[in-house]
Amino acid sequence: MTADRWTYADSYGPWIEPIRDLLSEPVSRLTDDDLMLVVDRPADLFDDWPVVMVAVRDLAAVARDGGFVGVVFDNEAYSESV
Repeated sequence: MTADRWTYADSYGPWIEPIRDLLSEPVSRLTDDDLMLVVDRPADLFDDWPVVMVAVRDLAAVARDGGFVGVVFDNEAYSESV
């Protein structure tokens, strides 16, 4: 939720590619893998939303290419008190 650009390459290469094989393995009774998107601070209406939206679009492509069935968005900022 910042103006810092987070790209497809920032997410897929270092985070998803190394565990790609694990994602296709069935675990216990779990049936689907979801990618979780969390925020590090509460959203501000005056933030630079175009940059955020492009980052979210890239994250959706990472989820698709990584074999995830969806994206879970947790908008609670755990690291900053409000």
